[in-house]
Amino acid sequence: MVVVSNEMFYILDDNLVHKCWWEEELWEGVWEWQRDVDTELLHAYTIVTSGEDSVFVAENDKGKGKIAYSTDGGATFELTKAIPEPGNMQVIPDEEFDFNRFIYATSDEAEIYRWTIEGSTSWDELNPPESDFYGLAQKGGALYGAYAEPREDKRGVARTLVPHLETIRKSDWDSLEEGLEKYD
Repeated sequence: MVVVSNEMFYILDDNLVHKCWWEEELWEGVWEWQRDVDTELLHAYTIVTSGEDSVFVAENDKGKGKIAYSTDGGATFELTKAIPEPGNMQVIPDEEFDFNRFIYATSDEAEIYRWTIEGSTSWDELNPPESDFYGLAQKGGALYGAYAEPREDKRGVARTLVPHLETIRKSDWDSLEEGLEKYD
């Protein structure tokens, strides 16, 4: 579920999206529903928005590593190509999405990638020094990814201050692992 405002939210039900909004023009106000919009994903995992009209849905590890996106308030969805290492997917829009149309995606089996909505034909690799991400966030332009690599007994947060650059090198990232407990 993702809440856009006090008057609009989206609910994810496997690969279907349900949109609910407050309609004041009918009977002094009533909740309206748009139900069962198919994202075309095999199995959805998470849903996020950017404003009222842009909706992004990521697949779980039973899917193929694609992101479904809507630019018309969830009425219809398009699919990106699959990221190279699918898994339980995470997706977030860039803080400046309305300007640059960037989204970021990863999975618990992958690195971090960037896609330009209605512009990309393949994912841009952002080359973080780690992999196996299970969370993404952006604040003040910096892009963060939480990772856990049980095989290497590592967990932490990777950060780049320059996620908008055309080419991002491993040296454009730093990682925080200090103070985090190792795997048992």
